[in-house]
Amino acid sequence: ELVKWDNLYYKLEQDNEIGIFLKPTKINSKVQDSRLKAYLKIKDALNDLTSTELNPLSSDLELENKRAKLNLVYDGFVKKFGYLNENKNRKDIKQDLYGAKVLGLEKDFEKEITPRSAKMQNIEPRQAQAKKAQIFFERTLNPKKELIITNAKEALIASINQKGGLDLHFIRDHFTTQSLETTIKELLEQKLIYKDHKDNGDYILANDYLSGNVKRKLKEVKEAINQGVEGLEVNLKDLELIIPKDLKATEIMANINSPWIPTQYLEEFLMELSANHYEKQYGDKMTDYQLGNLKENIKVEHLNGAYEVSIRSNELNELYGIRHKDRAHSYKAPFESLLNKVLNNKDLSVKYAQVDPNDPKKKSLSLMKSKAISLNKKQKN
Repeated sequence: ELVKWDNLYYKLEQDNEIGIFLKPTKINSKVQDSRLKAYLKIKDALNDLTSTELNPLSSDLELENKRAKLNLVYDGFVKKFGYLNENKNRKDIKQDLYGAKVLGLEKDFEKEITPRSAKMQNIEPRQAQAKKAQIFFERTLNPKKELIITNAKEALIASINQKGGLDLHFIRDHFTTQSLETTIKELLEQKLIYKDHKDNGDYILANDYLSGNVKRKLKEVKEAINQGVEGLEVNLKDLELIIPKDLKATEIMANINSPWIPTQYLEEFLMELSANHYEKQYGDKMTDYQLGNLKENIKVEHLNGAYEVSIRSNELNELYGIRHKDRAHSYKAPFESLLNKVLNNKDLSVKYAQVDPNDPKKKSLSLMKSKAISLNKKQKN
């Protein structure tokens, strides 16, 4: 494939030994450089259009815009460099993996016959000529089938297939044998959609409405009814039917690094551990001032799919930190580091450099500290 990178042209090639690599392509003139730039625009526009045609959710407007772009860049190329299949252009285009596909944009190509050549062959001279392929004017891949919709349910299915969800404008435009209001009424009666209790006048697919945090939805529906919103009786009844039974605290099992646990509870858990240890050690509870400082010194955040922990607590370090075996007053693995690893599912090994008497080079000895793992178990108790 021909690609442009850092203002230079390369061909993607493959070798059994070194794999895929970029091979520089020599450009002999500014005209050739301009021709390749114009060609790459055609290739990109063509690939963009074919991808859109293959996407079942693409709208007619999207296709028209992509098709117009292809016509625009192709016409610009022909105006400046001539037809794609002319020898001067064909040579460069065939360097590319997609070259044959782009050359196929022209049909019935006839090369130029110069006056001199025509005289020698005793024929009429002519300019090069070609016709645009079908893709310039209409869909050629995965042509749309005519929608046949006879009832409200079929209209909804067509909307989901074509638009990816409930689209009332689509239903109105493609199911014209009855009014949109009648269709909505039938879909509500069949419980295929529900009125959106948050947005009066909007509707939601049944599968979406009766899933997710249904307890919160039920609470919101009750509040909306109390505020005078009408037409939510079915919502209330159907949500009540699917509300799951509340679990007791003892029935809930969760790892400390479960992503659904709000970080504030992790912070409260760590504060409790620290305060309990302080009380056992000193025989007295922390003062409000000490608890306030402790709260400032324990921060847990969940950002971009990963936990970030910041902890400054002597109690937690004494409980769970791993002291250096050779330096009693320092930590080989502070609690903050261990908790970061636990929350992010990283290895909890603690390694020390150990000298082999038979080898002057140091080798690492991996030690797993059971104290570190106990944090993951403690929160289950």
